[in-house]
Amino acid sequence: VPNANLRNGQPYSDSDTFSHFSRANVSYLAPVGTGLKLTAGLFNSFIGYESFYAKDNFNYTRSYLPDYSPYFMFGVSAEYQISQRVTGAFYVINRYSFLSHPNDLPSYGMQLRWKASPSITLVQNLYYGPDQSNTDLRYWRFFSDTSIEWRQDKLTIALVYDIGTERAIPEA
Repeated sequence: VPNANLRNGQPYSDSDTFSHFSRANVSYLAPVGTGLKLTAGLFNSFIGYESFYAKDNFNYTRSYLPDYSPYFMFGVSAEYQISQRVTGAFYVINRYSFLSHPNDLPSYGMQLRWKASPSITLVQNLYYGPDQSNTDLRYWRFFSDTSIEWRQDKLTIALVYDIGTERAIPEA
């Protein structure tokens, strides 16, 4: 792809170093209301239903679809339990693919998790950010990841709906 570096940037010069880390972060539970959890560093992505780690998935292997969403993100997050059943989080991250460097602007994310009943959980994730070298707003990526999970004893059924948009910058 002749436009790959223009769109996605170059890998970080020491990106191979990250292959030795899966998570490296610090968290602080601030004494605000029910507790405001602040996290900074390399953490699991808030986007997607399946995990990079086999132990965290229902099957030993994961499907191919999650490979198009990030497994890890680098940045800061703030998570707050709004009520007994609703949790919200806000993220400022270095972009969708944390190992590339197309620009110096941050990306943003949010998550709302609603425990509708003891067996039903709904999660809405949103991502918005500049993932190309041209940081004009018309080239920013918007991504929505919605899931509903039903758990009963040893049976879990999950439905996930993802939709997103990003206009590619024109070739030079």
